[in-house]
Amino acid sequence: MQIKLENIGIVKNSSIELNGLTVITGKNNSGKSTVGKTLYALLDAVSNISEKYEIDRYNYMVKILEENQSIMSVFRLIKYGQMMEDSPTDDDILRKYSYLKKYIN
Repeated sequence: MQIKLENIGIVKNSSIELNGLTVITGKNNSGKSTVGKTLYALLDAVSNISEKYEIDRYNYMVKILEENQSIMSVFRLIKYGQMMEDSPTDDDILRKYSYLKKYIN
C-alpha cells in the first residue's frame, strides 16, 4: 500500500510503501515518530470501520427512539383511530425498540 504524506510535522513531502515489514529510519528530529503516529492514526481510523458504523447506527437509532417516543405514540393513535392517552413507554414502543435492537446488533 502506497501512502503519501504532505506537510505533516517536519515531513513536507514523502511517500511510503507499506509492504509486509516496513522499517522507518533516520536522524534525530527527522520526523520518524510523526510518521509512525500518522500511520497509526490512519490505520486505526479505517480498522473495524463496519463495527464502528454499526455501533454509531445503533446509538443513533436509540437516540431517535428516545427523543421521539411521544411522536411515535401520536402516530400509533392516528393509525388505529384511537383518541386516548398512551404512555410513551408502553409495550408497542418497547416491541419496536426490541425489534430494532435485534437487527442492529
